[in-house]
Amino acid sequence: MKKYLSQSVLIALVITNVITLFMYFNKDVQNGYAQAQQTFKVSFFSGQGEHWKLDNYAIVKTNTSIQRGNGKLTYLGNLNEIKDSNYFKYSFYEKRGEKNEKLVLEGLKTSNNGNISLLKNLKIGSIEGPIEETDKNQEPASYYLEIEWVDNEGVRKKEEIPLESS
Repeated sequence: MKKYLSQSVLIALVITNVITLFMYFNKDVQNGYAQAQQTFKVSFFSGQGEHWKLDNYAIVKTNTSIQRGNGKLTYLGNLNEIKDSNYFKYSFYEKRGEKNEKLVLEGLKTSNNGNISLLKNLKIGSIEGPIEETDKNQEPASYYLEIEWVDNEGVRKKEEIPLESS
């Protein structure tokens, strides 16, 4: 009987120790996980102007970085008007309030001798970098795309397209 009682006490101590250790380490893992957990937010934007349409411009934010870009640009006019273009530039801007405007992504294609094959180069590039304090700001931002191009007749044109969440 004494042997049975001592074994029971020993088993009870081992079980309580295992449960205590499990709860202790589980608490630490949960606390560490909660502190190290990445936030991840993806937003898509689209817009249309008189000559151009943009679909699926993406902004991907994490705790430590932000990536912008990867949209699809479509020319809405007659493609023969731009097939021999030698200049194309796109610029994405972010606005917070009236005076706080920031250029966040820009691309340029140009050629001195011939065309730039604009119809084959309508994909928007992307950029990634560390997240800045202004990017962490919860104040709503508005976005717009500015496009400049030269048509087949050598006329430089410019269009601004407001972007909306899609």
